[in-house]
Amino acid sequence: MIGVGRAFATQIQQQPPVALDQKGTRRAQRYRIISGIEVLIDGNPALLVDLSVVGAQVVSATLLKPNQRVRLSFIESARPVRFSAGVAWSAFELPKGEPRYRAGIEFFDADPDAVTRFCDTNRSDR
Repeated sequence: MIGVGRAFATQIQQQPPVALDQKGTRRAQRYRIISGIEVLIDGNPALLVDLSVVGAQVVSATLLKPNQRVRLSFIESARPVRFSAGVAWSAFELPKGEPRYRAGIEFFDADPDAVTRFCDTNRSDR
């Protein structure tokens, strides 16, 4: 019986990890956030679309350019959480005649525990 257990454990260890997206390029699981949750990017409000421990997608009325370094902050458990990040990509949108920027934000020094708690509290699939 012990030999069967070891063989099974070895087989599990040899299986490749399950991809987090269709292309297999995502570094962390991302979660859709409930509508209306705001974060601050360099002190300006932005709506949070989705979130992971390595980044976020936001929609902002303020210009966000690729490679721009920013400070992102949000309130988690009644205390502010702030960290450095960068704009990985951005796209200009003009829905209903109101300009906005959709952007992917990459976190540089985020506290993964605080981000995970914020995500667990605000994700849309809970």
